[in-house]
Amino acid sequence: AKRVCRSSGTGTSSQAMEGAVMLSPREHQLLNAMNSMYRLLDDLGNDTVSVYTLSKAVDPVVQQLYGVLQALSQPASYGDDNSMVTSQLLEGLREVISKAQDIKGLSEVVNIDERRELAKRVGYAYERVVLIVRATPGLDARVGQQLSTLRPVNYTRNVFHVGNALLAVLMYEFVFTFWQCIGVMFFVLGVYLCMDIARRLWPEAQSMLFDRLLAPITRPRERYIIPAATWYCASVFTVLVLCEKTVAQTAVLVLGVGDPAATLLGRRFGRRLKIYKQKSLAGLLGFISVSFLVITIFFEWRRADSLAPVHRYSMAAVAAIVGAVVELFSDDRLDDNLTVPLAVALVLSLAGYGPICAAAAAAAADAPAETGTSGGGNALSSKENSWEMAGVPGVRSGIAAAAAAAAA
Repeated sequence: AKRVCRSSGTGTSSQAMEGAVMLSPREHQLLNAMNSMYRLLDDLGNDTVSVYTLSKAVDPVVQQLYGVLQALSQPASYGDDNSMVTSQLLEGLREVISKAQDIKGLSEVVNIDERRELAKRVGYAYERVVLIVRATPGLDARVGQQLSTLRPVNYTRNVFHVGNALLAVLMYEFVFTFWQCIGVMFFVLGVYLCMDIARRLWPEAQSMLFDRLLAPITRPRERYIIPAATWYCASVFTVLVLCEKTVAQTAVLVLGVGDPAATLLGRRFGRRLKIYKQKSLAGLLGFISVSFLVITIFFEWRRADSLAPVHRYSMAAVAAIVGAVVELFSDDRLDDNLTVPLAVALVLSLAGYGPICAAAAAAAADAPAETGTSGGGNALSSKENSWEMAGVPGVRSGIAAAAAAAAA
């Protein structure tokens, strides 16, 4: 309870930020109240915090929010700006206060899944206020930049994240040709775009998608913005079209395994040592370690089309480090599901790994296999799936040539 209400005392992080960004009294009050609500919802989804502690912490947080609501409803005092007060902001604060009262009704025997479901329902109202603050001119730079979005524990989402990456890599490796992969990803991306358009046009579609179909794998803020799954499909489609096969697979694997590892390890071991906003050193190291391990295993398992060991390990290290750094600095405005694969693929291509992998695949295709057949399946697949084999010149050839020149 003390941790939840810490922002109402002195020496808080928001007050430390005030030295850099001058806040008016009402803005400071709003920032403190929203930070308290964020901590309450974060603890609500954490099974290490008892229901008794949560119920005792609700009233101070609600009082803070109610004080903000009263302050915003009154005429502005000296140093305040009336332009920050909008009907949407007042309505959003009332909704947060109303839904927060449900936390007081929790039973001691409630399970963690029910607690997380309640945290998501209250989180919808919290995220709506965050978006309203960030959409208000002037208030965004002073308060909105300092508000955090909810990232609750969601093991179903983590499993879905890893499973999608592994499925995409294995399908590209063993099942689909290049053009078949293009068609499948284009179709999946189209489905997600259509769903996103439909839920914005019809409230029934919004309720069906976020309250039923996609509820287990979505975060509260994705109810109001483009969901992470759409960005995920867009990034996979882009690297698939523009990059060499092994580079594309590596970029997808980095995001698929590194992001969940950073989330789980950062939440478990990184509560105290933060290095950038809510990102922790434990999460950064977890991203690098798990990504490097999984990519190395993947390369060793398929031998990366006869890719030399020094190239395998260096490629895995570069991909893991680049992905971790990009994920660290990807904020709520730039989804890491989009930035991580694109950044990893771009760096690997510019570093010359695309031509190296293509040359290794060609060498493996020309060399006889141990079973007596000529050419490895992976190398043959890699050659068949290229733009050049399909007779389409341009983008990938240009990237490969530029990468080769940069490597030289």
